[in-house]
Amino acid sequence: MSNGGVHRADSCTPYRASAIARYGSVIVVLIVAAAIGDQAAESWHLKISFVTIYLALVVVAAWIGGLGPGVLTTLACALMAAYFWSEPVRAFAVASRHDIVSLGLFVLLGGLTSLICEQLHAARRREHRQRLLREEMLALVAHELKNPLNALHLALSLLRLEAPSGPEGDKLRVLVDRMRRLTGGMEHIVRDLLDAAAIEAGAFSIVKAPEQLDGLLTEVVESHLDAARRKGVSLDAIASCPCPPVLCDRARVIQALSNLVGNALKFTPQGGSVHVRADAVDGEVQLSVIDTGPGVPADVLDNLFERYRHGEQRSGSETGLGLYIAQGIIRAHGGRPIVVASRPGRGSTFMFGLPPATGPRAVR
Repeated sequence: MSNGGVHRADSCTPYRASAIARYGSVIVVLIVAAAIGDQAAESWHLKISFVTIYLALVVVAAWIGGLGPGVLTTLACALMAAYFWSEPVRAFAVASRHDIVSLGLFVLLGGLTSLICEQLHAARRREHRQRLLREEMLALVAHELKNPLNALHLALSLLRLEAPSGPEGDKLRVLVDRMRRLTGGMEHIVRDLLDAAAIEAGAFSIVKAPEQLDGLLTEVVESHLDAARRKGVSLDAIASCPCPPVLCDRARVIQALSNLVGNALKFTPQGGSVHVRADAVDGEVQLSVIDTGPGVPADVLDNLFERYRHGEQRSGSETGLGLYIAQGIIRAHGGRPIVVASRPGRGSTFMFGLPPATGPRAVR
């Protein structure tokens, strides 16, 4: 993508393969089945258990394609078994009771296996549709709440300005400030829900432009200084070298860094420190948020960037969406995704990479 272009995240992968992939798998499986049968006819003397061998191939076809491909593979394999493993060989001579029972058992098992695989596919599709519906409803509710909350926040700001002087006015201003904090928190939740829904739907877009890191890091740190001072935590930004400009959506990268910094402040105890660091690494700019908190438990690391991970799992916001959104923002930039280096009691480092504004990595 060229500078200033819009990047749209990839859409969700469908649970159902295309018809070409589903029935193409049948062709591949039947080629394998024919090769096995031909070899068996030459080197094995009659009745080996084709049920086990060919049933495994039916499972492959049914798992990829569902009921239709599974049944088609079952019938084709049954015909191959009758052709290759008959007496005489390659004569479709299925005359003995044992042959008939074996073929019947194979067709029955193949059909049941195909039906089970189809039911699993259907359950996954239902789950996928329900999840999409849930995300759409959340996005709709969040969108409908956004404008009333903005209007309420503006009205409270005007009310504060119009509050009279004196004790009564002071009481009113305290009450208004409390309400503004509450509405601000609600606006943050609404923004998180909208961003998460966009990321999940593959509709999250960014607009890239060259940005200097100094101003970007300063803005992130300054926006969290009050929270750091209230908690007694040292917060600063460090650039280890004159890093080149990065190609990014400034507001979105600030949002991602803010989620990481807010997460670090939340878990760093009084007297600790949080550093926001920039380094030039392997042709890209690496940004890191380093804290001296308790670290991330090993059993949490694998699921750390899932949605709705709450406080005990180091969420960046009350919705549990902070780290999920931060990861989605960085992936949308085409940068190196956020990774975590952490040991219990030794703090944590959250790192990700962004492409420089010049050079081969700048073209997306």
